[in-house]
Amino acid sequence: MSTQQKAASTLFLTLLNPKRAFDRQLLGAWLNFANGAFDAGELVDTDGDLKAHTPFLQAVQNAEKTPPLSVPPSRPASPFPSAPGFLTEDNDGRTVTLTVGGMVPLRLDGRLRWANPTADGSAVTLVAVAYKSDAGFREWEIHAERDDECVVSIVGVSRPGPRTFRVTLRVAG
Repeated sequence: MSTQQKAASTLFLTLLNPKRAFDRQLLGAWLNFANGAFDAGELVDTDGDLKAHTPFLQAVQNAEKTPPLSVPPSRPASPFPSAPGFLTEDNDGRTVTLTVGGMVPLRLDGRLRWANPTADGSAVTLVAVAYKSDAGFREWEIHAERDDECVVSIVGVSRPGPRTFRVTLRVAG
């Protein structure tokens, strides 16, 4: 990474982009090395067999030579956009696509009192995120569980009256 801005852009990646996720992991490995978490010759597991057998430096250099990851060409493009890095009130009424196993945060204005969100099916699960201090928003993680479509909705209390947020999620494997 040549600049702090490029590094930040890589670390705060757009969800569901395999190339950016790969770059994020690689940058994270280099930052851990720079911070002393790994020695160059320390053995690490590179094939998932839970046995450390490749020196860290060699593993990271090999990863850098790996061709960029991509979505298989056989998968048809969705007519609906992929979910952005996180959902906000700006996504109210929209339809977005998630990949099974993926997750997108839902962040709503912290000045409103929001009820817990509901999903009208089993395509996703919703998990509340609790912060130790006020983040300025309420947050829930939306985890894509299975191929299906569902609507996530939530009501917020404000003046002059209640406000409803709805987003349709298309989950595809």
